Formats: sequence, structure tokens, C-alpha cells
Amino acid sequence: LNSATKEIAHEWDMFVTFPLTSTKLAVSSKILSLASPVLRSLLDPLSHPNSPMEIQFKELSNDSQQALEAIFCVLHFRHECVTTKVSPDVLYEIATEARKLNLVRALGPWKEKGFREECRRMIVKSLGYDGNNEGAKGKKTETNTMLELISEARISAINSLLSVAKHFTNLYYSNDIKCRVYVTSVASTTTPNRAAIPSCDAGILGSLLIHYATIGIRPVPLPPYKGISVESLALAMKDLHCSVKVDRGHGGCSIIGQVARQVDEVLARVDRLDIWDT
Repeated sequence: LNSATKEIAHEWDMFVTFPLTSTKLAVSSKILSLASPVLRSLLDPLSHPNSPMEIQFKELSNDSQQALEAIFCVLHFRHECVTTKVSPDVLYEIATEARKLNLVRALGPWKEKGFREECRRMIVKSLGYDGNNEGAKGKKTETNTMLELISEARISAINSLLSVAKHFTNLYYSNDIKCRVYVTSVASTTTPNRAAIPSCDAGILGSLLIHYATIGIRPVPLPPYKGISVESLALAMKDLHCSVKVDRGHGGCSIIGQVARQVDEVLARVDRLDIWDT
């Protein structure tokens, strides 16, 4: 390789070239094909078994070239080659090129959390969501798809957390008594009946309704859940104080542990870095 070629992949088999520079990127066609169906379709007709392939991206700005180089480094797990100190324009182009090449999901497990958070912050700011950037508002339509993907994981996670809340509310609204502590009925001395204590269930239901109202999910909010943070909501739900008579043996009736487990199950299915709180 000459001095103008950057070896992105250790086992490279093709070059990526740009119109405004002589720099070439030595990359792996297999990795690019796996990462994106768009790239796979571009690479298939270029299969030359006896010589390195070459693909050229045309009509790119300097910012787009920097963005693509950062993207290819991440796809090849060369995170040490990616700086987090890039301009807002390059950050915007990273998002734009990722959308064009269908790489948004492939870039999901971005190793550098700070870079991803900064990238998304600058994207939202550049779209004029703060109401101050008139020049950037024209880019809003172009990146709607990308923003929908960013917010998809967040809205899905909040939906799942609200489903957990609804599950326990419905459970304790039902007529079936869930109390695990039984007392002997004095109605029959020969065949004592075992009956649960309905007031215990009522105490739990009251605890749920009060807690949900306090943390802002009663009444149930509507998408896109503006102002609701996924992790803050999860922590608030796990902070439930359940009013049961523990000193009278009702510790087993408490649902705090059950709520916490179901909340943790929701968070376990979510890439924390894909949660964008707006």
C-alpha cells in the first residue's frame, strides 16, 4: 500500500475512493456487504477474484468524505481511528450517509458512547428543533427516516414500560383476591374456611395508582412521550412503595420485586445508546 492508502481492514480486499482526494481506504467487501444491503448491491457486480475491487463515491463534499471514513472505521471496529471532536456538519453527514446506505442499524452498537450522544445532539440541533437554526430546517424532511429510527427504540421502550404498569393495575383491579396470607373463618367451627384478606389487595392497588400519578403516567401519556426519559421512568417505576402489612406476614404480597424484574426485562432488550430522550 502506498502513503495515500489508509488500511481500515487488516484483511482488506477492495478500495474506496473519493472524488476530492487521492486518499484510498482499504476495506473488507465482506464486512460492508454484511452491514448494508445497499452496499451489497453495489459490490456484487464488481466481483473480480484476481484483483482488488474499487468503488468510488461521487459528488461528495469534504464533510461527506470525512463522514464516510468515520463510518467505515466503525464498521471495521477501528474505533481508535474515529475522533469525537468533529464539526456539526460532519456529524450531520454521518447521519445522512448512514441513512442513504441503510447503515443506521449497523452503526447501532457504536463503541464510543460520547461520540454517538454528541452526534445525535448535533443532529437534532441542526434540524432546528431548538427554534434558533433557520438555515438547518430545510434538512428536516431529508432526515425524517433517520430520526424515526432513532426515536423508534425510545418509544418502543416507553410502550413496554407502560405495559408493565398496565399489567399490574389490571391485575389488582380484577375481582380475584391475590393476597397470600390466609385467616381462618369463624363461620364454621367444624370445617374452618380459609379466606384471603381483600383489604391487602386494595392497599396494593392504591399504592400503584398513587405512585403512577406521582411519576406522571396516570393518566397514561400519549406518544411521542415528550419530556419522558426511558431510564428515569424505569427508575421511578422500580421505586414503588407498596402499602402492605408486612408486620402481619404480608411481605409475600408485596409486588415491588415483581415490578422491578419486569422493568429490568424491558431494559435488557434495549440498547441504552439507542434511547433518545426528547
